[in-house]
Amino acid sequence: MFSIDNDVFGYSQYIKLKIGDFVSWTELPNEKPIVTPDKIKKFGIISHLYIAHRGDRRVAIARVVPFDDSTREKDILVISLQIVHKIKESLNL
Repeated sequence: MFSIDNDVFGYSQYIKLKIGDFVSWTELPNEKPIVTPDKIKKFGIISHLYIAHRGDRRVAIARVVPFDDSTREKDILVISLQIVHKIKESLNL
């Protein structure tokens, strides 16, 4: 397991995120566009946060359950995520 510190790419965004946060990100369409591609905004919930090696760097990754027709979780660089809504720390039931 890696230590979490400032040399992790995306560290400043990583420390703001929690499992259960509602996030958004953009993707390019799968089809090759004839003109300038429009980005597609996606939404999902973070299910896992971790640090991985990509090449010679340590990068912060979020596993996200997308709100689309896909049934697969996606691994996304945390620097690509925008927080839509934070999960509450505790619920008073």
